[in-house]
Amino acid sequence: MVNRYTEEQIRENIFKVVQDLDIPAKREDIKVSANPSMVRISLDYTVPVDLFFYSTELHFSPTSENKSIM
Repeated sequence: MVNRYTEEQIRENIFKVVQDLDIPAKREDIKVSANPSMVRISLDYTVPVDLFFYSTELHFSPTSENKSIM
């Protein structure tokens, strides 16, 4: 049996994990594309890094894709 979630349900599940991990991303930063043969998820976020003598931002863009084997 396979669970078929809507794009919004997938986004909500991912957002819960993002919050648990204290990742500074908003729900609207999570991009989900789901259809019966493929699910693609991407997220763009920036983390401010403040050292005593230097400040910068690190940009992250993780993506994942899962294709059906059938």
